[in-house]
Amino acid sequence: MEIKIAGALSLVSAVALLSIWLVMLFAAQPSGISPFEAAIQQAAYSLSPSKSGTWFFVFSLVSIAACLCTAALLFFTRHVKAAIAIIAIHCLAGFFIYNFVLVLAIALPLPFLLSKKVFANA
Repeated sequence: MEIKIAGALSLVSAVALLSIWLVMLFAAQPSGISPFEAAIQQAAYSLSPSKSGTWFFVFSLVSIAACLCTAALLFFTRHVKAAIAIIAIHCLAGFFIYNFVLVLAIALPLPFLLSKKVFANA
């Protein structure tokens, strides 16, 4: 049961990171252009290598993928140690990039995965 809770918390982390993109893409849009066209232009601008700050948005996409990968590992396989390693590396890297609250959201599954019952069966 703890593994499924940890998988759900990994999905919560992915939603927290995805909210950064949703706010950036769909808030304060210019008039005269469709919302999705404006979002595509904003995403292209944010991910262009010639602009400053691109690393943050690229890393946030990698973080979303890591959270979804961890959730898939926990829901569909029993590779608990691999999931723990991904979450630990993700938290360590996120500590230098994100604010503390977002790093805590990323680390939410760890207490459930490091319990004696789950870790002994991994």
